[in-house]
Amino acid sequence: MSLASKVHGYWISCQQELFPWMEETLGSLEGRHKKLLSILEMVSIEEFLPSPEPGTSGRPLKNRVVLARAFLAKMVFNMDTTTALVERLR
Repeated sequence: MSLASKVHGYWISCQQELFPWMEETLGSLEGRHKKLLSILEMVSIEEFLPSPEPGTSGRPLKNRVVLARAFLAKMVFNMDTTTALVERLR
């Protein structure tokens, strides 16, 4: 199967399953929201980053997956600063 056909199948899946489910859960989605959802779904960033280990000693680790998702959102929503990202998330 070619890369183009895999991407096409993935996009069809997003349009038929992911977007309707998210709109039912959260309400109407803008184009950038759909773009972010598509990127997060395709990248599956949680497969590449370690999760915090429960019960380890020392300072608790921040959840790297959540931070990586936030920085992907910063890129998609074209935010200039991390401060703007933090304010938007609050």
